[in-house]
Order: sequence, then structure tokens, then C-alpha cells
Amino acid sequence: MPMLYLYFIEDLKYITFVNGIAEVDVPARLLGSLPLIGAERPETERLHRLMRIIRRKGYGGAPRIVVQVDAQGQWLVIDGGHRITAARRIAREFWTNLPSPKVINVHFLLHQCRR
Repeated sequence: MPMLYLYFIEDLKYITFVNGIAEVDVPARLLGSLPLIGAERPETERLHRLMRIIRRKGYGGAPRIVVQVDAQGQWLVIDGGHRITAARRIAREFWTNLPSPKVINVHFLLHQCRR
């Protein structure tokens, strides 16, 4: 299955699904532009613990975020809402990213809704 790397948010229209599945790498700078539903998580100890880990080790190697894409192109987060929230927040932290960016890309596994 070919993986698409989004350089610009307009690249969303080039996603190719194979048997209803696609893989997409999204740079941290585009996370706020994705058509995500249900991605933002509230302030919890779980979220803060994940943020501490990403600040210390970086985001690389995290499991894929699983989303379902509906007919209108909206991405419903099935698994990974805490990771998206943490990655978004940390990517915006100036001092955390000063030596080197902690979140570069986030890998998504997309499932096409068949309705």
C-alpha cells in the first residue's frame, strides 16, 4: 500500500485508498488543519504523562493514529486522540522544540467509510 506524505493540506485530495485503507504521514505543522472529529482530549493525567514522554523522547515510532474517513472527507478518530492532542500541543511549544523538533510527522491509518 503506497503511503502519501502531505506537504500541503491540499494534498488530501490525492489520498488513494486500496481496499478501503490508506496510509498518510502528516507533518506537525499541518495537524491543526486536518478535518479531524473527536481528536481533542481534555486535561488528564494520562495526557500530561504522554506529553512528558514526547518532550523527553520525541514522537518518532509512536503507533499509527487510526481514523475513519466519511463521505464528506471528515476524519473520525478511532484510536489516538491523546497522541494527536499531545503532538499538537508540543509542536507549538517554542522552548521544547528549540534544540530540535520533538514532533516531526504523525502517521495515520485511514479506513474509508463504506456508506
